[in-house]
Amino acid sequence: MKHFIQKILRVYARLLLKKYKPRVIGITGSVGKTSAKQAVLVVLADQYRVRGTIKNYNNEIGVPLTIIGMKSGGRSLVRWFRIFTRATWMLIKRDQNFPELLILEMGADRPGDIAYLMEMAPVDVGVITAIGEAHYEYFKDIKSIKQEKGMMVTSLSEDGVSILNVDNDHAASLVSQVKGRVVTYGFSSDAMVQASDVSIAYQELNGRSFPTGVHFKIAHEGATVPVFLPGVLGSPHMLAALAGVAVGVAHGMNLIQIAETLRKFEPPCGRMRILRGIKETVILDDT
Repeated sequence: MKHFIQKILRVYARLLLKKYKPRVIGITGSVGKTSAKQAVLVVLADQYRVRGTIKNYNNEIGVPLTIIGMKSGGRSLVRWFRIFTRATWMLIKRDQNFPELLILEMGADRPGDIAYLMEMAPVDVGVITAIGEAHYEYFKDIKSIKQEKGMMVTSLSEDGVSILNVDNDHAASLVSQVKGRVVTYGFSSDAMVQASDVSIAYQELNGRSFPTGVHFKIAHEGATVPVFLPGVLGSPHMLAALAGVAVGVAHGMNLIQIAETLRKFEPPCGRMRILRGIKETVILDDT
């Protein structure tokens, strides 16, 4: 049944993309995909009608479901029937709320996954968060993982845009293999979108200081702006925000505008989030 549903979803996804012609932003990497997706989503939502991957639906079932705009039917035939009915209606009628931009996480558990997903949903902007040692059940070495994940940018045409984290050596090495425009990001001095001057923000309450988030600066093409990410700590969130900034500048947004949108950034649960505990305690939720 799963294989049958997968085939139907693939057909619907391709037909919907052909009809509505949204710009597709694909995000892949060994870590950080969901956080980067959240940052890209909050940045672009300021100017565009957007939709991002639901939860972490990043496979052959989840990607087309995001395109349709519905959650999985699970084991319920009735729910799947509703999903297919909805997709059919969107093909017959015109959904005025269909997104202008789709932000799609694309995972790769085994060779061929990225090619399959990009054939179903051709990518205009490819984002690689990091490439590392993962999924060794089906990949024999880091070289094969890099080749698979790297397809997100190396297969783009000259009209495509590649967003790469240059703090990650494997992602940075793909710059020379890209045909179109490249926007790099990271803490490195080589990054086109660079973060610096990191500090933790605190709030005074009852004579004690409590962390409330992280401050840092972002520089791009000679301009520098301060950014505040509320409710989180750690460099992974800043790297996710940098991915959002890089995609934003690739779409012509200015840094001040982007910095304002990032105040609404909400990362996934359990990723170094600051929670207030009882008796004036602080919990760092990294579950």
